Amino acid sequence: MSSKIYQIGFDFSYALADIAKQKSNICSIELFDNTPELFDQFEYEWNTEESNQIPNLILIMSKLLGVSSEYYSTIAHIVSPIKTKLVDIGGKSYNIFTEVRMIKSALNLRKSKLTRFSTGDILSVDSPVFLPQNYPPLFKIEEAPTTFFCSELLYDEIIANKLQGWKFKACPIKDDSWFKF
Repeated sequence: MSSKIYQIGFDFSYALADIAKQKSNICSIELFDNTPELFDQFEYEWNTEESNQIPNLILIMSKLLGVSSEYYSTIAHIVSPIKTKLVDIGGKSYNIFTEVRMIKSALNLRKSKLTRFSTGDILSVDSPVFLPQNYPPLFKIEEAPTTFFCSELLYDEIIANKLQGWKFKACPIKDDSWFKF
């Protein structure tokens, strides 16, 4: 069972990988990790307005998560079940994770901070609290399908190898039980 879960965000103290050019009439709004066939329809460059420092770990348009091909081998043994597709960003190769597993019923809905529509459906997960279970090294959840999470195993490997570019927010894991025995 995973002992810690982390929400992944981008560290904006690094240059931002972004779409520089469309090669076809495909709109970038259609670009997600489960549409790898569209990755080649765009050219990617670094947005260096805020920083010139190029990261090892990237997040493109808050939709695509990747790692520099140069450093991919340091975490490959952990994330290997997840397929990747190579993308060139400013002359450097990155492995973009494709088809990241979507986990259902992972959140403790009573203890998570949620914003809901008037219908009761979930608009956003502001502060996720997870149920105890085994989680894959990298995943998304159905309640927040555009947010990436990782297990302690992947987090520890990233920290041990000093990979940079993502920020991590620890997420609590709490049982759904009303009573603790």
